[in-house]
Amino acid sequence: MKFRHLECFVAAAEELNFTHAAARLHVSQPPFSKQIHDLEVELGIELFQRQPKGVSLTAAGRVFLLDAKFILQTSEEAIKKAQRISRGEIGELVVGYLPAFTQDFLGSALELWRQTAPGVAVDCVEMDGAAQETSLLQGLIDVGLLLWGERPVLQLLQVRHLLDYPARVALPRTHPLADRLVLPLG
Repeated sequence: MKFRHLECFVAAAEELNFTHAAARLHVSQPPFSKQIHDLEVELGIELFQRQPKGVSLTAAGRVFLLDAKFILQTSEEAIKKAQRISRGEIGELVVGYLPAFTQDFLGSALELWRQTAPGVAVDCVEMDGAAQETSLLQGLIDVGLLLWGERPVLQLLQVRHLLDYPARVALPRTHPLADRLVLPLG
């Protein structure tokens, strides 16, 4: 059975006239009647009683109409849902994060995300940078919030600069580098 059969059936059941139903679906009446005939043959039942000026539904046709409408409505909803998912309007986003790195901005970023995309559920998973890299490559998370570094695995991923993170170092006052404003990392 094809959706077109159901569409023709529903139109005919609502119009109770094949000519009017065919016009409603922008098809000529003979192919429309063939769709109805093919459906009845496939189901092995008569859905309509033919009359000189139109048709009426049989008992089986009345029951089948409810299910046909449900199937068509459900398929339309499935199409719309898939389109919304494709546009990023609904779905799920799994974010890997480093707590120490993200504590200053993650909460406000998530709130902004909820306002921008209310149909997308966000799941945040605490993990270190190596775990995020592996999880991104395996498709276990969608986004990773990690510290940049020269690691070969990052070349396999799409990496975007998010923000400069002001790193600080604490030293004992007696340490030889304690008086310097800038420290070499290497």
